[in-house]
Amino acid sequence: MTAKNRAVSPEARNQRDTGFKVKSSLPRDHKSRSLVSRYSVDYTTLAVAAASLEAATELPSCLVPAFDDAFLSRGWKEALWARFYTEGATTTEAIRRAIQHSQESLRTLARRHGINPKTVAKWRKRCSVADLRTGPKHPCSTVLTVEQEAIIVAFRRHTLLPLDDCLYALQATIPHLTRSSLHRCLERHGISRLPEVESSKPGRKKFVHDPIGYFHIDLAEVRTAEGKLYLFVAIDCTSRLAFVELVERADMRAAAAFLQALIAAVPYRIHTVLTDNGIQFADLPKNRKGPTAGFRGHPFDRACLLHGIDHRLTKPNHPWTTVRWSG
Repeated sequence: MTAKNRAVSPEARNQRDTGFKVKSSLPRDHKSRSLVSRYSVDYTTLAVAAASLEAATELPSCLVPAFDDAFLSRGWKEALWARFYTEGATTTEAIRRAIQHSQESLRTLARRHGINPKTVAKWRKRCSVADLRTGPKHPCSTVLTVEQEAIIVAFRRHTLLPLDDCLYALQATIPHLTRSSLHRCLERHGISRLPEVESSKPGRKKFVHDPIGYFHIDLAEVRTAEGKLYLFVAIDCTSRLAFVELVERADMRAAAAFLQALIAAVPYRIHTVLTDNGIQFADLPKNRKGPTAGFRGHPFDRACLLHGIDHRLTKPNHPWTTVRWSG
């Protein structure tokens, strides 16, 4: 009676569900020998590992790959799986180096390290302990000829067109050219990325590091249970000292009063403040020049002038310049 036709109890079925089984037409002995030869271990190593795991665990049993109808514990299965499937290489660099410097026989070294004598012979012939590079030594296309690759490379370097434009233009000459084969061809020749072209548009400049005493002042609206309030925030871009104040009205006088409170609270001299172009901090651009503006002056500017502070404004429609301190 085969394993499929044999009656299985619910407990055994649960145990079978926790593992998996490799079907084969070979006898048990042949299957065990093929497993051992495949992963370069001998029967002694496998038996010792199984015996040590059996003594160390009392978990329910389950199936192990390549062993027909053999129930082993869960600890056995996990350890053998990690040993033969996930670790990959059966030798480390230290073992390979010891093999290369040892004068002992292949069988002695194989028994000592628990590996196949062929593995010992392989590493003894090599001059390095590193794994060899996988894949072809000279990558080439299986779709494109050498002449077609030369056409693609010359077209790309001459036109500097993007990938899709190159594909559209070259398909008339190379009908079987696909996007993936074109990309792989450009990758092999190191021209898959176009060179960066200097743009006429200037990039954003980085902020310079200013001495301590350079404050950024901004205003935010806050919703509370009592109603709408306004929060003045001042942060030093060097020391990261922060000063905040909640007010009911955000007008020119409130901004000037906040600056006075900031000067009184900071233990060092403030030499520069940076604000946006809000009406709380500066007049409208059209009203900043003329005899009336020079005679009256903005309350925030008068407070800065009184304490010798340089008041700077951000560029209009550039709100990111006021969050310099957030980094």
